[in-house]
Amino acid sequence: MDSGVATKIIEGVPSAVVTLVIGSIAAYVAYRQYRVNHAKFKLDLFEKRHEIYLYTVEFLTRLANAVEMEPREALVFRGQTAAAIFLFDPDMAQFLNRVADKVFTPREQRRETQVWAAAQLQNLAERFMPYMSLATWR
Repeated sequence: MDSGVATKIIEGVPSAVVTLVIGSIAAYVAYRQYRVNHAKFKLDLFEKRHEIYLYTVEFLTRLANAVEMEPREALVFRGQTAAAIFLFDPDMAQFLNRVADKVFTPREQRRETQVWAAAQLQNLAERFMPYMSLATWR
């Protein structure tokens, strides 16, 4: 190899190292940005699901306590939980519809509805846990 070529290669090494360092820093920043955005997405998803959970707790509590409710309140609950079809699996959306339907229970069956609502409240956190547990969100 002639000395002119070797000199050119040696002169290019510092700029190659600088380029490599800058590229590595840019890759690290991009990775950290991805992690922050992913965490933000998870938090937003949690907040939306938590909101539906709280609406459900309130509605079931009213059913369990035999609070007289108008059919309009079932429609309001359906509106508050309408996003469930996108945030949970179809079984959860069907469950929320069953909860709303309990408003339309005939008077003779209200006691059964109270018992059902109380039972649902007992395991509601467990039902929502697979969607909301922060322990699995690393």
